[in-house]
Amino acid sequence: MPVPIYMQFWFFDVKNSDEIANSGAKPIVKQLGPYTYQEFREKYNITWHGNGSITYQQSKKYIFRPHMSAGRESDNVTMLNIPLVTVANFLKFTPSWLKMLVSLGLVVLDESLFVQHTVKEWLWGYEDPMLQYVSKLIPSFDSKFGLFYGPTSGNLSSDGVYNIFTGELDSSQVAVVNTWNGDKFLPYWKSDYCNMINGSDGTIYSPFVEKTQKLMLFSTDLCRSIFTTYEKDVSLKGLKLWRFTAPPAIFENATVNPDNECFCMPCLGSGLLNMSVCKTGAPIIVSAPHFYMGDPKLVEAIDGMHPVKEDHETTIDVEPLTGLAMKLARRMQINTYIEPISYLAQTAYLKPTFFPVMWVNEVFTS
Repeated sequence: MPVPIYMQFWFFDVKNSDEIANSGAKPIVKQLGPYTYQEFREKYNITWHGNGSITYQQSKKYIFRPHMSAGRESDNVTMLNIPLVTVANFLKFTPSWLKMLVSLGLVVLDESLFVQHTVKEWLWGYEDPMLQYVSKLIPSFDSKFGLFYGPTSGNLSSDGVYNIFTGELDSSQVAVVNTWNGDKFLPYWKSDYCNMINGSDGTIYSPFVEKTQKLMLFSTDLCRSIFTTYEKDVSLKGLKLWRFTAPPAIFENATVNPDNECFCMPCLGSGLLNMSVCKTGAPIIVSAPHFYMGDPKLVEAIDGMHPVKEDHETTIDVEPLTGLAMKLARRMQINTYIEPISYLAQTAYLKPTFFPVMWVNEVFTS
């Protein structure tokens, strides 16, 4: 039987939304979760090639598991109005008449900076009245919003066409991604170095892993490749494994780690990655949960951030002879950026802040 994969979601419920909106108060958030879904993957359109590679697509389906969750899908959560922030970010680059037209519409709709929706709605999508209005003016906008809504990340989604090496001709290339959507490089970042597609999907590596290796992982969720490094020996059911973890260097500021300069779109400080370039302009910024390993100022700006290494780092426990990942915890936090915007009255009193929305842990244990 396939190893069960689970997606655990934690939400940051905003406790002082009126004070933030009306006087620029320091945000107070309370973590809610986990809300756990079992992830089912199915590969299809499978084609074997003579060069020792295989092409496929992969669908994902998520089923809620109440017994593994801290609440129900119907639980209400108050969070930042991300559609409003997204529209505001888009309008920065539009003519004044469009800014005025949209801002007037938001007044009529009585749009708020913070909104309440159920867990299910936040994750998988809801019809948003503001987006319905905006989509008539700007057709590129969808009238529905969800953090995991869409063809590449939601239920029954597919995140592209993969071509990976089987290791048949070269065992060091087992499960290494050769191309994604037909390309060897991504289209998002400032140079080929940052756009390189490196590594596997994180579930298997080539055999005879060494502690000095960087284990590369290609993540469509992050729109980039990352790496993990050896940290320590661990065991699982009596089996000796090596734990690899994601180091601070991945999200370090370019002044600290020059290799990250080509990910600066623009640079946001250590611990953050601007994802707007691959999220159709939405002001999505990723980090480790609770800004773990990030600039301490990120934690200090939000009441409710409590970074803990054991809970918030990404880990891969590998059996070194076979290269199989026996345990995985891939953790990522979704944030956005808020600031005063002259043409939106709802933002008048905001202080520039990297605002946490939710975090997710994709986990399996063999």
